Amino acid sequence: MKKFPLLFLSLIAIALCSFAMFETQEMGGVSKLKYEQYLSLFKKIELPYQVALDTAIILKPHRIDGSFSHFHDGLSTGGFSRMGPSNYYAEALVVSNEKINVVLYSVVRPRSRNDYSYYLQSIDAKGNVIMNLFLVSLNDRTKNTCQINKDLSIVVFNEKRQQRQVIQIYPDGKMEEINSKTAMAD
Repeated sequence: MKKFPLLFLSLIAIALCSFAMFETQEMGGVSKLKYEQYLSLFKKIELPYQVALDTAIILKPHRIDGSFSHFHDGLSTGGFSRMGPSNYYAEALVVSNEKINVVLYSVVRPRSRNDYSYYLQSIDAKGNVIMNLFLVSLNDRTKNTCQINKDLSIVVFNEKRQQRQVIQIYPDGKMEEINSKTAMAD
């Protein structure tokens, strides 16, 4: 008879845990609250927007911690490697509407202060990552400028190589490199 309350309490605990699990699966593996917390790390920018990408973290970003591994596979790996994990930083919220959000984030490799890689990430309204697109990798010797336009085209210009890369963000969250060519002298 004394086992009945213990059994009853354990069933209640299991039921509460299952409700918590369903809440996180409500949006395709991430809760609405976690998705909103993730987006709040990024600073909303007004378009058109131009920034110099020159081995410095732009916009004083927030560090993206391991609790957001749903959005970045790399956050859950590398913790036990000899080099350690990469650091992820929230740079800017480029697009935010009822269908998609597009963010700009940077990754700094372990044991490196000046080796940044910048990426674009598109996420649907449910919090599912549509795609990640590599934008540019920087070190001490490279200087790039990035222009994000109102038509959601992004132009990255590498001063050293005199190259221009154009990327288009589509309304469905897909992103595509339109062209990459050497700039001509005017």
